[in-house]
Formats: sequence, C-alpha cells, structure tokens
Amino acid sequence: MAQTFEPYTLIRRTDARSFRLTLNPTCGLPDSVCKQWYRRSFGNFPAELANYRTPKTRADAKAATQAPIAHLKNKRDEGIVCKVAAQDVTASVWVGKFTAAETSPRTGINAEKNRTNSASTLATYRCYFDVHVKNDPLMNLKMAETEEEDARAFVKRMAVKKMTDGRVMGGTRTFVGVMQLVTMAFREYRRRNRRWFNPFDFYILPKHKAPRATPCRKAK
Repeated sequence: MAQTFEPYTLIRRTDARSFRLTLNPTCGLPDSVCKQWYRRSFGNFPAELANYRTPKTRADAKAATQAPIAHLKNKRDEGIVCKVAAQDVTASVWVGKFTAAETSPRTGINAEKNRTNSASTLATYRCYFDVHVKNDPLMNLKMAETEEEDARAFVKRMAVKKMTDGRVMGGTRTFVGVMQLVTMAFREYRRRNRRWFNPFDFYILPKHKAPRATPCRKAK
C-alpha cells in the first residue's frame, strides 16, 4: 500500500450519514496517539469536542477534523495522553470473555459482593455465544469502532434468525438471553472506557413471560 502524506483520512459510511476519521502521523502527532484515532467515529469524540460529533456534510466533516488535531496537540503540550479507548479488542474477543469464570470481567465484581459465578449461567452464555453470536458480523469489529447502526443491525439479525424448531428467535427466551449477554458485555466495556459511546445505549432489554432459564436453542 502506498504511504499516505495526508494529515488525516476521512471515510463516509455507506449505510448511514456518518463519518470516520483516521489521523495520520503527518498531522504532527506521535504514532501512538494516531493509533488511538484509527477509523474513529465522530460520534465517539471526547466531551471536549461534543460540538463536532454530528457533521452533516463532507465539508462539515473536513472542517471538524481540525478540532481533534488541535485538541490533541494541546493535550500533548500539557503532558496529558488523550485516549479514546483503553482496550483495543474485537467484539468477539470481548464478549467471549463473559462465557467463562476465569476470563469474565464480572468475576471480580461478583467476588466483591461475595457472590459466586453460576456454572449453569456461564454454560448457557457459552452456548449462546458459540451458536448465535461469535460468527455474526458485529463480532468482527473492534469494540472502539462499533456504532449504533452496527448494534441495530445485530438486533435485527438476531430477531429474524431461524432456530432448529423453525421459529424465529425474536420473542423467545433464547433471544432475551443472547441480548442479555451482548448488552452486558458492552455495558462493562463502557464502564471501563468512560469516553466511549456504547452503541447499545438505545436498546431496552426485552423480557419474557417465563423467567426461568432455558437451554440454548441452536440455529439452523
């Protein structure tokens, strides 16, 4: 790939009126800082740049790119590192952590409350993840790059997915369980990365009339 000499790269998403910004070292910032701003959604700009989060046109987006560059240079001069996300992992790796006690970020939280991890719940989460979640396109994205459009598309795919008994997943306990696992993982990532926008913030977890746990149903 030919080396780019532009200070930034601006990409418009084809499925929505939103833009992504990549800062290149030619903008005058260190490589370590630029890596934090790889394909960064304007909607994920820090609070100090909230006025630049929703450019309507490409011209607006190009003008708005100067704001984060100037902001980051000021932070550098003040000796402050401006990070957008502390953990640059894919959604698959992050959500998968919640299916085993040894890797789940919830293990420590439960221990603080003198609670143990339910082996049956973790086994059900592992089934949900292996059967319905891990091969979904959302899981290929880095957590820091996911946007609300990606989350909405995931919900739609899960809602219409066929299970082995011929039913669509939407409206079943399996659907509720899958969404509980994924939204829990995204909320925990948000708790650890305060400046990150959780794309599932819009989502209200559905309830099922029968609250009892149910075995994971495989998809066709």
